[in-house]
Amino acid sequence: MADVFLSYAREDRARVLPLVAALEQAGYSVWWDREIQPGLHFEHEIEAELNAAACVVVAWTHKSIDSTWVYNEASIGLERNRLIPLLLDEIKPPLAFRHLNAASLADWSGAAADPEFEPVRLRVQRLITAGSSVTSDRKAHEGPGIATRRPHRVVWIALLLFTLALGFGSWQTLQYNRAPETPSIVILDFDGAGDNGSGVLALSVSEQIRNLLTRSSLVRVASSTLSGISRDELQRLDIEYLLEGVVRHSSDEIIVDVHLVNVDTGFRAWSQQLRKPRTELLDLSFDITLGAIRAMGASAAARTPVAGNPEPTSNPVSWNLYLQGMALLNESKSEAALQQAAAKFNEAIAGDDAFALAFAGLCQINLRRYRIEHDVARFEQALTQCSKALALDSYLSEAYAALGNLHMAAGQSSRALDAFIRAINLSPDDPDIALGISNSLVLNGDTERAEHWFRRALAIAPDYWRVYEAMGSYNFERGDYEASVAAYEKAAELNPTDAVIWAGLGAAKSLNSDFEGALVAASRSMELQPTAQAMSNTASAYYFVGDYDQAADLYRKAIALEPQNHLLWGNLAEVLAQSSQPDATRTAFAQAAKLASENLQVNREDTEALARLATYLAYLGDPENQAETLLAQADALTDVDPYLEYDAALTYLRLGDPAAARIRLNRARELGYPEQLIAADPQLARIR
Repeated sequence: MADVFLSYAREDRARVLPLVAALEQAGYSVWWDREIQPGLHFEHEIEAELNAAACVVVAWTHKSIDSTWVYNEASIGLERNRLIPLLLDEIKPPLAFRHLNAASLADWSGAAADPEFEPVRLRVQRLITAGSSVTSDRKAHEGPGIATRRPHRVVWIALLLFTLALGFGSWQTLQYNRAPETPSIVILDFDGAGDNGSGVLALSVSEQIRNLLTRSSLVRVASSTLSGISRDELQRLDIEYLLEGVVRHSSDEIIVDVHLVNVDTGFRAWSQQLRKPRTELLDLSFDITLGAIRAMGASAAARTPVAGNPEPTSNPVSWNLYLQGMALLNESKSEAALQQAAAKFNEAIAGDDAFALAFAGLCQINLRRYRIEHDVARFEQALTQCSKALALDSYLSEAYAALGNLHMAAGQSSRALDAFIRAINLSPDDPDIALGISNSLVLNGDTERAEHWFRRALAIAPDYWRVYEAMGSYNFERGDYEASVAAYEKAAELNPTDAVIWAGLGAAKSLNSDFEGALVAASRSMELQPTAQAMSNTASAYYFVGDYDQAADLYRKAIALEPQNHLLWGNLAEVLAQSSQPDATRTAFAQAAKLASENLQVNREDTEALARLATYLAYLGDPENQAETLLAQADALTDVDPYLEYDAALTYLRLGDPAAARIRLNRARELGYPEQLIAADPQLARIR
């Protein structure tokens, strides 16, 4: 097996010959797929070499960035943490690889002795040397590079670290490695007394305590989503203590009445009133944390600190700004709340440019915006911010969880699963991370294990609305719309003011052929928050009942909120086509095609984007004969998606092949696409 696997586009063969020669001259063996042994299957040989090579060198050029083979080979190198990216042209690599530092050889002379080649040789040598001590399955992936934290620490931080023995366990297994006698606690959101801003302070104090205790090896901190459940349920989950408090403040002082309650007895194990100047909010949280630990009987001397776990920040102002940002991020999905949260995180970073948690917060915001807007720039920003957070603190579960969701968005389910497993090891009682593992397993096709993790999330937080929302989405994607409706209805019962839940319920009811119920749910979603998703779902309901003017109006309003969403432009185009507006229809389809193509830069295996792009191009006359190729790419990724079959039917109709369209429509029926929607869709009138 070779030292180096070289991935390149075949059109660049002449350009990579000097690179092969230079690597071999430096003493490394190079595999570059030119000498497949007789009788060996081409793909199997490539896969074997990819998995055995000490490093994977990818040559990014104008040709290779569009090569599916090169993209897939580089993805394997990235998953193995063995990738060395090179730029032979002045270009940007595909989005999934832009967070890596690529060496530019655009001006390289081609000689091994050229100084521009030396950094490449050194990186190859480092990976080969490191590979000699790594087993064939590479055990666990290495984390991102870790930057040394700034050395200054104020005295009270050092004392607290010593007292609490802050630390994490290894992320390499799924075992939760705190001692079995470690007490467990759930921290309620503290109440604010009065209406002069005490509510915000109360949330900040409770979140500070939650973070401090979570990062300690002395106690087990249960998810805050357990706060509303019964005492019997807390006992069943082995939760021993509950911490609650009331916060009030004056112009210069903060006062907290705090109570630690023993769940088994119902009596208070510790109560105290604490006072601090407003400028010492973090000190106040430390005092409460220490008091709770002492009252629970946890012994700091019985624990050994784990090295390498830095404090979140040495700047109390930055810490408070971060907590305010998280409160905004968790309490609202509105764009205004996201902007305010981003401003808080940026202010926190201005006060401490090594504040990893704040970078992780920005990553979450841009990931959320990417999911809403489908704007590729948001994905790039999120990836940069997550990488920065992990470079500053490799023990940050929040950053690993956000990174997992980024990999999910890019269609890299294996890498997503790896990130979520690291996160769950650091925060074993976080139901959102358990849901992330479940979602990544669904994408990997492992539904049995996915359902196990759904159940685990439910056990951690039995009344957590996000679990039911995720179950609604999961069943929706499976085509079980009745189960999806039931799950969304439970989520809406638990969290009746969440617009996204009502939007999901509307979509599920629509595909369950309950158009009237869909309109009610979608309208409720718009009442709560006029999001693009709510408008789109309501517009779809109007479309299926034949009210094209109302549908077009709502789609336009949704596009005003999310102008980068190709689905909205495509839906608008289909409505305009029914209203006999050919010029406007063509313009909308052209914009939809442009945006779908950009989305495929993030995830080339996005079957929805592939199939929808095929339908857009077919309407536009398929000028470059791409539509059938796009469908073939989507077909190669899945054969059980009724939406893909529906889009394929539309594509063939628009290409003038009703026989092929009818075949695909029948296949959609077999896979569970609702007959009522087929009957209500005017586009299918010719073949249904």
